[in-house]
Amino acid sequence: MRKRLIISHTLIVFFSLLFLLISFALILNAKNGEASERSLRNYLSVAKKTLSNEMALESDDAAIKDMSESLTTSSKTLRVTVIDLEGNVILDTFKDGIKENHLTRPEIVSLGTICYRYSDTLKENMMYLASLDETNQYYIRLAMPGYDVSSLVDSVLLYGSLALVGVMGISVISDYFLTKKALLPLREQADKLSSIVGGPSSDKKDDELDDISKDINEADTLIKDKISTLTSEKEKLSFILDSMNQGLLVCDADLKISLINKAAKVFFETEQIDEGSSLVKVTIDPKINEAGEKAASQEAEEEIKISKDGRYYLINIYSLHQPWLAKEKRHGVGLTITDITSEYTLAQSKRDFFANASHELKSPLTCIIGNAELIKEGVVSSKEEVDSSLNEILSESKRMNEIIIQMLQLSELENKIQEPKENVSFKLITTKLFNDLQNEATKKKVELKLTGEDFSFLMAPSDASSLLGNLLENAIRYNKEGGIVKVEIAASLREITVEDNGIGIPKEDLGRIFERFYRVDKAKSKKLGGTGLGLAIVKHITLNYGIAIKVDSKLGEGSRFTLRFPQTKN
Repeated sequence: MRKRLIISHTLIVFFSLLFLLISFALILNAKNGEASERSLRNYLSVAKKTLSNEMALESDDAAIKDMSESLTTSSKTLRVTVIDLEGNVILDTFKDGIKENHLTRPEIVSLGTICYRYSDTLKENMMYLASLDETNQYYIRLAMPGYDVSSLVDSVLLYGSLALVGVMGISVISDYFLTKKALLPLREQADKLSSIVGGPSSDKKDDELDDISKDINEADTLIKDKISTLTSEKEKLSFILDSMNQGLLVCDADLKISLINKAAKVFFETEQIDEGSSLVKVTIDPKINEAGEKAASQEAEEEIKISKDGRYYLINIYSLHQPWLAKEKRHGVGLTITDITSEYTLAQSKRDFFANASHELKSPLTCIIGNAELIKEGVVSSKEEVDSSLNEILSESKRMNEIIIQMLQLSELENKIQEPKENVSFKLITTKLFNDLQNEATKKKVELKLTGEDFSFLMAPSDASSLLGNLLENAIRYNKEGGIVKVEIAASLREITVEDNGIGIPKEDLGRIFERFYRVDKAKSKKLGGTGLGLAIVKHITLNYGIAIKVDSKLGEGSRFTLRFPQTKN
């Protein structure tokens, strides 16, 4: 391995120096080319100026000859060609009697552009540049032999190559001795590592790196087995902990976090909790921190109930007597977090329901008892007064009966007790409801309208009747005299819309209209005979069948309830 290391290092040095040498040569080559191009442009500028001056003093032929001689005197490798506007060569300093037309030459076509091409006349690569003279009568074309790597570049490559060979030799020799000296301490460490993994190897080689590599491989195998076992156990523990619905957090005696599961991270709204983080950094709730400190300093257990983001939690904080958590006289601390929202909500709902139900039943019952006592005591004696009291007793009894019936229906819906299902026709259901409610609509002079194409849905007929019946009763009851209630059935959208132009619902009450016993105007609702349970029944039916319900209403203009049924049969 040591030999491979020396060879690798030598090759890296070699290719690095070779790259630098070639790069330097290419840069010199490019710079030489740029210098040649600048020189050619300068010569062309001088040629144009010289020709212009000479033509002012003598004939064109003499001026062209003098100009070419002055340029070739400056540079023996410079080729000067003068061409007339028809493409005929008037003068060429490298060859006489050129007959070819030069108008198609690239340098003539692209005046001012340096062209590199092979010269058929001179049989070598040339660099060309052409331009019109200042009188626009002649093309002046200059050419120089195409440049190769200059003598300076050749020298750089030659001496650089020799230096490269010398550096390579020095590198190999120094690497050999330096690595041998540097690996002596590693030989000692290799022997120690051998004893750790099972004693010194019997087949030691002369290459320290090979020996160390073998010992490391043996140690690596043992360590990987241990790590694999520990990782597997840790993954099992993490899976169990993260599968818990309860949040779990364990702290040491200094209230530094030793373990936390996913549910606890969600509760404390943090995903990044490093081991050793302080409990006070996770939560600033003083009750939790005080209870944690108490559990760490003495044997203690405490329950804390808190609400957060509309949910309710029970937090148990208690002492843990584990050696890996304890410190001197302090204990570890365990903290469990249980979501009790459903229990709390259920208990609260029961309290609210019984309170509301008692209140709703108390009013008609009080009225019944009061009127009965008036009759019994003879306070009302005339036939008209007795009939009035009896009518009121009958009316309130019916209201009590309706409340009880709807309470029972709501209980059945909550417990998902349903009749056998069948494909109900909403057009037939609506027509029957219109007939049943016609008397009430006539009393309020409310017109009932049914439009659209029918569709069916698999559900209990009584639920379908209650769903639409409660919406229709409200639309009639809370409508204005002479109003309209329109039911539109859209088979293509699987939607049913119940719309009225009655008193409407205030915007601030729209979010609560499906609550049990909730009324927008309690006095008016009781007067009109509402129980406060109709829309609660509607909501539970829609939830049981996966029906979406949308409410649009504007105070004083009416309300619109839209039911959207699932595309697939329930």
